[in-house]
Amino acid sequence: MRLKKLESIGFAVWAALILAAVFNFFRHHHELETARWKIEIDPEKIVPEARLERHRLFTWRIYKNNAKLNDYVREEPIYFSLKGQYARLPMITAFRGGPFHDRSAYGRPKVSRRKLKVAWSIDIGATDKWTGVGWNGQPAIVQWDEELKRLMNLKSEKKIKKDFKEVIYGALDGNIYFLDLDDGSQSRPPIWTDAVIKGSVAVDPRGYPLLTVGPGIKGSGPAGFRIYSLINQELLFALPWDDPLAPRGWGANDSTGLINPDGDTFIQCGENGMIYFGKLNTKFDRLAGTLSLDPEIVKFTYSNPWGRKLGLESAPAAYGNLLFTADNGGVLLCLDINTLRPIWLRDITDDTDASLVLDIEDDGAPFLYTACEVDLQGPGGYSYMRKINALTGALVWEHKIKCAYDVEVNGGALSTPVVGRGPIKDLVIFNISKVHDTMAGQMLAFKKSDGELAWDLEFQSYGWSSPALTYARDGRPYLIQCDSDGLMHLIDPQTGVVKDSLPLNGNVEGSPVIFDDMIVVGTREMKIYGVRLL
Repeated sequence: MRLKKLESIGFAVWAALILAAVFNFFRHHHELETARWKIEIDPEKIVPEARLERHRLFTWRIYKNNAKLNDYVREEPIYFSLKGQYARLPMITAFRGGPFHDRSAYGRPKVSRRKLKVAWSIDIGATDKWTGVGWNGQPAIVQWDEELKRLMNLKSEKKIKKDFKEVIYGALDGNIYFLDLDDGSQSRPPIWTDAVIKGSVAVDPRGYPLLTVGPGIKGSGPAGFRIYSLINQELLFALPWDDPLAPRGWGANDSTGLINPDGDTFIQCGENGMIYFGKLNTKFDRLAGTLSLDPEIVKFTYSNPWGRKLGLESAPAAYGNLLFTADNGGVLLCLDINTLRPIWLRDITDDTDASLVLDIEDDGAPFLYTACEVDLQGPGGYSYMRKINALTGALVWEHKIKCAYDVEVNGGALSTPVVGRGPIKDLVIFNISKVHDTMAGQMLAFKKSDGELAWDLEFQSYGWSSPALTYARDGRPYLIQCDSDGLMHLIDPQTGVVKDSLPLNGNVEGSPVIFDDMIVVGTREMKIYGVRLL
């Protein structure tokens, strides 16, 4: 008996050693892979106008456990893929699909008629003057795996439905809605947040049942940015609206955050002038159906060297160990995620709420596309559309267009640009509001290579909604653009020709997404629509 016991103990030890070796092998392999994603920028290659020493009034601060740090190095470095790979499930997980903000569609629809048709709609509510879905409100859409469906508080018929896809949409009435993509029926009860949701929700790209959302107008509670469990819709974590360390006392979170799928870390920009980095310490037990977080928060903030207002509403872009943000005061900042040391910054003229788009060209070089609104410039201002080298801060090209100034309804770019692939791989497309001091909108397509205008398209009414781009099964691209007149336009992005327009009977400030042949978007007239691309 003793011999058998010793044998069993020996087997257990050997098994443990083998498992440890396997774990260390994969950890080492992962470290080697992610190390390839580390970007080292030569300071000498940064253009003079983007160098930190050029902006002597620029300062920054880092806090951990609310204590100021002189230096910071992340214990476990994190990196984002250099190819934009992000989601682990069939999903549109965050604003424009992830850290490059270049994907607002999943799947390839079969397009034969080039027509749009309403498939379903649902009624939603309002909070005072905040009605329906506002800027920049984009839904997430997820096709959950069968195991996760069984864990979550879905309606019983949704748990057993084959190929079930769930739409998750935050609205100005304070609710987060959960809908079946096929028919708009409720898939589970809404989450009542008691706050106006202006931004976009995001689902954990690992496929974990975690949902992030940031209220844009404070409710009666103390919470700002929040993380919910999608097992039982429990609130797992919240940042306080009123952060005593913030340089600005407005704690809104119109920006959509990022979760690093390999580092278990979230990044969230706030209108209070803070960037939050949180190690989530996620514990997710699929067998037990339990989920918990224990976040450790590091905070970064900075001063505007031109004395302009603070706050970040655009969603951050990420590439390797680099984070890029654009703010309310016209600062474009490149930051090392693992040391929180600024690398370069440049003046982009005006308030920039539209998110940056990061594009990797054929030679592997990363570039940023950005456009500003007309706010700080006042009357007579311009929206500047720019291509910028992401590693050096160099301006590659720019165009400007005069836009109306309005304190409440801004002109310029509130819409995130689209970068093309395939047949339109040399195009970047901007949507600009209230051009030439009118209520009109204009879409402009430029060649990425040299900024030459390829085509432009004028709309009777402006649109804050960001365009969505999809590619049909035959490879042809199709562009969806919505406007303040409530029209959804189907556009050929190769030529700028409108193929169809569908009335949705209300200003569309929110941004549509496309999953296979279904387009989902909300309006200020308190509706969420599912529109079929035929």
